[in-house]
Amino acid sequence: MKKFLIVLVCSSGISAFQIPGYTAASGLSVNLGGGLNIAGKSEMRANDTLPSFTNFTGSLNLWYGSLFKFGSGFFEVDTQLGLYAGYVPVMTYKDQTTGKKSSDVKLPVILDVRFINSKGFFAGLGGGYAHTIITTIDITEATGPAAVVSLLTGWEISLPYGIQAGFTVRAMYFLQKIEAVNGSQLNNSQLNIQPLLQVGYKF
Repeated sequence: MKKFLIVLVCSSGISAFQIPGYTAASGLSVNLGGGLNIAGKSEMRANDTLPSFTNFTGSLNLWYGSLFKFGSGFFEVDTQLGLYAGYVPVMTYKDQTTGKKSSDVKLPVILDVRFINSKGFFAGLGGGYAHTIITTIDITEATGPAAVVSLLTGWEISLPYGIQAGFTVRAMYFLQKIEAVNGSQLNNSQLNIQPLLQVGYKF
């Protein structure tokens, strides 16, 4: 396992401790993530003021590597393929009088590729499909597909016993048209930013 040192100077002298890096190895790792989804407003939601566009989100990530390496030094990276499945509440609202809820929830499945170096810093991109469930006052008003493109960056380290830990910042852009009751097409595309903490296990 590659490691790097942080040196501290204190009153008792100089001490050093090691921060684990990332150990690249062939095989599968499974990560669970949780954090916030911060959504922009789509054209369809441009005039909405009451709903919350910042909500809790969760995800499951599968990563398989190492496929191949390239670069040198700090920029030598391992290439991995991944599969992301998430719960992404774009918009939520609860009427304080009736208690009824409205929401726009996306359930994306994304095929990712990422490039990670020996210190655990990574960047990647992906694309896929998101199932949508739009509910108004507890009534499911619309369901349907959305295309999704994604960029991600973050830091992940290898701990003893196969444990992985780190954080990810993922940007998702959903591309979607929704058919209104009158038959017109409404633009429900929006950008979402997700800061996520994650923990996983490498098999």
